Amino acid sequence: MEGLIVKSTTWNGETCKIGMPDGGVGIAVNAMERDKYCFWSIGGYNLKEERHWIWKGGELHVGDKIEIEFAEFDEATPPVLKKPHSCPNPPKKDDSPENWQFKLKTYQKLKKVLEDEGLI
Repeated sequence: MEGLIVKSTTWNGETCKIGMPDGGVGIAVNAMERDKYCFWSIGGYNLKEERHWIWKGGELHVGDKIEIEFAEFDEATPPVLKKPHSCPNPPKKDDSPENWQFKLKTYQKLKKVLEDEGLI
């Protein structure tokens, strides 16, 4: 399978092979300058199981390093957590005339911006 080989200074030199045969994986880094907080995580969604797979991550500090290599390997490091997909706030369908007018006005505004920029 294709995936990511990840090594982080926050893991004391440990390397993880991140991948799944029936889904994709990704790395997210969230830095909050105001709160002086930085966190990273690795995860993916397994379509066959309909579950989110989560690998290691953690808090980052100035000077920490993460090495990422795209590679092919036979077996991945098991995720630390698998959880079912859920949507706590499912979207509400609103077909009211007011909502359609709002959507049309938003579309027209965005279309004008793209026209003014010469993108369409």
